[in-house]
Amino acid sequence: VTLLPKLSVLLPSVCLTHILSIYTFLPLEYQKSRFMKPRVLVDYSKLSGLTPMNAKIRYVKLFRSLKTYGVSFFHVKEKVRGKRQLTSLWLGVARESIMRMDMKTKEVLETWPIKTIRRWAVSPTTFTLVRLYLNRDNS
Repeated sequence: VTLLPKLSVLLPSVCLTHILSIYTFLPLEYQKSRFMKPRVLVDYSKLSGLTPMNAKIRYVKLFRSLKTYGVSFFHVKEKVRGKRQLTSLWLGVARESIMRMDMKTKEVLETWPIKTIRRWAVSPTTFTLVRLYLNRDNS
């Protein structure tokens, strides 16, 4: 989508090989991967021939289909049982759920429906969340 103002029709051979470097659009953690450029080129070639408006519509549909769409993330440190150290992770709050996400891999570790939250408390330095544990049949 960032390439769209430059061209009227998406042309993968022109855009990515001659005019623009894909690394200017990737986050730093993905720029180091040697497998990223071929993946971007393959995905971009699927968009060949789309008008800018159709490409934007497709981008918005894809973005809204993500599991983390509409989630506000907060950097938290979690106390782990049996360890003295706190581990860093992302705590995501959405309209219908709360999720834990790994800091490095950005993988969703757990998701809890809001209905399972019994209570929560906030102070200037801590956030406490108490969940209702259900057996597998009732969750």
